[in-house]
Amino acid sequence: MGTAKSYKWFKNGVQTADVSKTITINGNGCYSSSFVDNTNCESLVSDSVCTSLSVNTPQQVFGIQVYPNPANGHVNLTYTGTDVLQVTLTDLQGRIIEGFTIDQSSTLNIAQITKGIYLLHISNGIQTATQKLLVE
Repeated sequence: MGTAKSYKWFKNGVQTADVSKTITINGNGCYSSSFVDNTNCESLVSDSVCTSLSVNTPQQVFGIQVYPNPANGHVNLTYTGTDVLQVTLTDLQGRIIEGFTIDQSSTLNIAQITKGIYLLHISNGIQTATQKLLVE
């Protein structure tokens, strides 16, 4: 294979009109690419990258309620599902403040956390939902 002279982009397995080296993601889906070199040889399709441009709340994904928000002292996580969920609280720089698992309702002690905006990431190992948490 030589140097790439053109590219092919695919969204959900369907070729798009894009032919440049980069693509602008304009919706949810799985994207992949291939390229054609100066001898007209085409590469195999690359690994797919799947993206979701929408953010689902933990309540939408797992049926878990997070309250009060804004909060001080503690946050309640009301959960009636059957999966074990991984809960991670991070600051806006991505530093982990707290991490634990739940399989029923739980209370998160935030009394020692500095006031500010945090992100509560909740995952079942397949899906992850994120909710903004304001600590007062």
